[in-house]
Amino acid sequence: MAISGIDKKQQTTINFILVGVGLVTAIIGIMAYRDNKKHQELQQDLFAIDKEMKLLKLAQTRAEAQKSGVVV
Repeated sequence: MAISGIDKKQQTTINFILVGVGLVTAIIGIMAYRDNKKHQELQQDLFAIDKEMKLLKLAQTRAEAQKSGVVV
């Protein structure tokens, strides 16, 4: 008796496995995209806050310098 390769039941099982792996890969890709997007938004917020803090510190230092007469 010769082995004829993959029968119909095995092919169906292989197809289901491939579809399952494809779905899992797609879900992981979407989750990674959303996580990366969220991380980038947080980074932008942190940079904006850091910039605002530096501007406020600069304004405070400038005001102190003007008050002490160092800068006119």
